[in-house]
Amino acid sequence: MQKKVLSEIDFYWGEIKMPPKFEIDRQSLKNFFIEAYLKDSRFQKKDYHHYDYKDYIANHSGENVRIKDYVRDHFNADFRKNLIQKDDWINVYKPKESSILRNNIDPVDLRNSPDYTFLYGVDIEKSNKVIIEFDDNRRKNRTWNYELKNNFWLMFPSTQKYMVINNSPKQLSIIHTVTYDYI
Repeated sequence: MQKKVLSEIDFYWGEIKMPPKFEIDRQSLKNFFIEAYLKDSRFQKKDYHHYDYKDYIANHSGENVRIKDYVRDHFNADFRKNLIQKDDWINVYKPKESSILRNNIDPVDLRNSPDYTFLYGVDIEKSNKVIIEFDDNRRKNRTWNYELKNNFWLMFPSTQKYMVINNSPKQLSIIHTVTYDYI
């Protein structure tokens, strides 16, 4: 008997582990991102009906560049895939708020859509639930759950639909999203 895998849905996750001297200053990153949120700096659409209405511009700071460098370098070392950043933004979720079910591709322009979506927990009280929907051949609309915490990340194909649920009854949650192509 032989087997050939023609496609797979790959999920990656972990914690950003830096030497103490080089740890990510998440408080600085949080303050930087909250400023964009308070200024109402929307990433793309001004139409509140659009799925990316709650995406805010993640201006470059030293901390978010270090996060993206860490993921790119470790992903290449571990999986032999080179990542090229496309876009990045932040989402701020109010207590007990959830996002809509979405993906990060343009269905009429797949060629220019990203390959991977990366989520990083910047400021989360306990954990946020990330629910990813996938199909397993004829078994449709299956889900996989991941508890996103501070300084942890999750990466998955951008074609997958996902939603984020803030489990905190009192505190905002801040998540940094980056999309990538791979070569």
